[in-house]
Amino acid sequence: KIETSGKTLIKQPAILRNWWRDIYISPQEVIFDKPGSTFELTKGDTFNYNNYQILFRDLEVNHNYDQITDSVEIGAILEVYKNNEMEIIIPFLKMEGNTQYREGVTLPGSKEKIFLNNVDPSQGTVQLGFDSESFTTVEVLIAEIKFKPFISVLGLGALLLIIGIALAVWRRLISNPQNKKMLDRKRK
Repeated sequence: KIETSGKTLIKQPAILRNWWRDIYISPQEVIFDKPGSTFELTKGDTFNYNNYQILFRDLEVNHNYDQITDSVEIGAILEVYKNNEMEIIIPFLKMEGNTQYREGVTLPGSKEKIFLNNVDPSQGTVQLGFDSESFTTVEVLIAEIKFKPFISVLGLGALLLIIGIALAVWRRLISNPQNKKMLDRKRK
């Protein structure tokens, strides 16, 4: 079970129990993904998509130092050509700690948005993706599943141990003839 508390995900494992094994299903992460086309470009590359010609010109980096959060915004400066008209758009990828946010930009004259999905500085590439408002969001759950065989045997062993201790105490205190005489004297 995964619950949200503000922006934090609370993970709670599910346990399926039976006589011969227990199954633990621990959620690790939920990814909210939209299906769409993705492509990779290096600086100066051009990509054709539908009636658009998209040129990756450069990267724009804004580093915000703050006492509370340290965030980086990376934008891909794109020249979008359609019908001999050019417009510059900048989709952003914002990183705060371990969290990433994508800020998409609507393509001129369309309902589709272009997103900056990833930046690889070592290769000098950016991964861009298209999403449409008609696409529905897909939730992907990443979970860890563990099988614990014969866990019920531990419970049975603990029960037998308690019964054994109770029998030993009963035999030691009550059924021993010498202890019976002492108990009878204390009662008188």
